[in-house]
Amino acid sequence: CKKYTKSSYGFKFEGELSMDRLNHFMTSLLRLRAQDLFRTKGVLNVAGPPEMQKFVFQGVHEQIQLGPAIKQWGENEKRINKFVFIGQNLPPRDYLLKKLKECSATSDIGGSYFPVYNPEDHEKGQHDDH
Repeated sequence: CKKYTKSSYGFKFEGELSMDRLNHFMTSLLRLRAQDLFRTKGVLNVAGPPEMQKFVFQGVHEQIQLGPAIKQWGENEKRINKFVFIGQNLPPRDYLLKKLKECSATSDIGGSYFPVYNPEDHEKGQHDDH
């Protein structure tokens, strides 16, 4: 009998995200963990023209909707990326945050690098329950 560990993680951090990098990471995460991700949602600060920088997403399992926010960032609004993951047997919190930050548009990890979810990157059984 497999033991399931339910978790919910919330992340907030500043910086512009690369849509290509984020899409690549989320696709690889969903490919392997779609049934474990009950709900995902967030607000994203994406690199690009000012009228297309604020995006929102929400999802249930592998069905994720992503698009520009109806109201873009205000002139004095702090541009913070916000992510919520709710599920079971999720990767460790620190691992997910590291991978999300690797989706930065200004990351020095190289323009051709795309973060991927690899379950062997972290030790099995390290789950952070909240």
